[in-house]
Amino acid sequence: MQSCMSQTENRQIFSSDLRSLLVLGFVLLLHSFALGVLPSDPPYRAAVIRTGQFPGVRLSSGLTIYDEELRNGRLLTRYWGSNGQIVPDAYLDGDRWLIDMLPADTFKLEIEKQELSGTWKWIGAEKSEVHNPDGLLVTLELESTARPIRVKVNTLLSGGPVMVRWLEVTNTGQRPAAISNVSPWAGQLWHTPNFAEKLQPDATNVYEVGYAQYDKWGQEGAWRFEPVVNATKIVSGERGKSLPAPRRSVSL
Repeated sequence: MQSCMSQTENRQIFSSDLRSLLVLGFVLLLHSFALGVLPSDPPYRAAVIRTGQFPGVRLSSGLTIYDEELRNGRLLTRYWGSNGQIVPDAYLDGDRWLIDMLPADTFKLEIEKQELSGTWKWIGAEKSEVHNPDGLLVTLELESTARPIRVKVNTLLSGGPVMVRWLEVTNTGQRPAAISNVSPWAGQLWHTPNFAEKLQPDATNVYEVGYAQYDKWGQEGAWRFEPVVNATKIVSGERGKSLPAPRRSVSL
């Protein structure tokens, strides 16, 4: 009797385990199917437009964040970021006087050799979804108080780490005017207070570029540093495991 009951119990336990396995497999199948048919998250892109005494915009594309504002007729960079973290305004308020001292605006425009930095006034800003290419288009419109010139500062956010910017320059005057110098994007990349204290006493350049001098085995640590100057620097190599050997170059 005990042996018979033991066999019956074993069959019940086996049947129960089999049903549990079937249910678990069915749940996993549904989970895999759901993961397979659900769309992936769209690329993140956003813009926050500010108005008031210091109007501006904060742009986000992927993990890249860029913030700029109009101050005393100049469109200036507040900060860049590549980790997706927004710098609170409370942290930036104490550095507003430093922003005013930045040597370069976020864009440069000269009309007949007259630099228009310091003459811009805020007209407005808007954002809209566009296609071909897809992205969030953010447009700031500024007007010069020194010349009959309007500028639309366009920035396209695709959701990746790279932002694309271009300018639309409109002459609202009665006579032609020549653009003598233009730079769609410039300004501060990052803020380093008291950077001069970190330089050598006889240093003439703030930035240096480092690269490997040799492309032979065992020479990976032989780095060379040269000052960054207003010129083209090509770093290339013709050795490697790829066939044919690629030529890698970087222009600065």
